[in-house]
Amino acid sequence: MVILPSEREYIIETLIGVRQFKFASQEEAIRIFASFMNGSTQKTAARYAGIGVRTLRYWKKNDEDFDEACGDACSHANDLVGRSLFQAATIPDRGGKVNVSACIFWLKNRASEEWRDEYVVPAQTNEDAKPPTTPERVQQVIAILKEQGVIV
Repeated sequence: MVILPSEREYIIETLIGVRQFKFASQEEAIRIFASFMNGSTQKTAARYAGIGVRTLRYWKKNDEDFDEACGDACSHANDLVGRSLFQAATIPDRGGKVNVSACIFWLKNRASEEWRDEYVVPAQTNEDAKPPTTPERVQQVIAILKEQGVIV
C-alpha cells in the first residue's frame, strides 16, 4: 500500500496533531492509520506497520489517545462507504434506476423503526398465557373435526 502525500498530511494534521503516543512511533502510527482509513483489519494494519497484531491491540488497550485515533481512522473509512451507499441509493445510474438494495439497506439501518423485517412481540406473562390443553378440550376438537369430515 502506498500512502499518498495528501493522506500523510491529513493523518499528521488530523489524527496525530500534537499527540504523543506512548508506544507507536510517528511512522508506525501513520502506517496504521492509513491502513485503517483504507478499510483494513487490525491484522493488516499491524502487518503494514511492521508490528504484530497483539502489539497493536496492546497499544490500543494501553494508550487512550492512540485507540481514539485508530477509531477516527476507521470512522473515515466507514464515512466513505456510507457516502457511497447513500449515492447508490439516491443517484440514478445510466439506465435511470437507483440501487434498490442500497435503498433497503440504508432504510433498515437508518430508519429501523419503520423499515425492519421483524417486529418485537412482547412476551406473554403468566397472566396472559393460554391455559394448557386439557384432555376434554382435545376430545372436543376431535369431535368437531369428525363432524366436518376432516378426520374419520
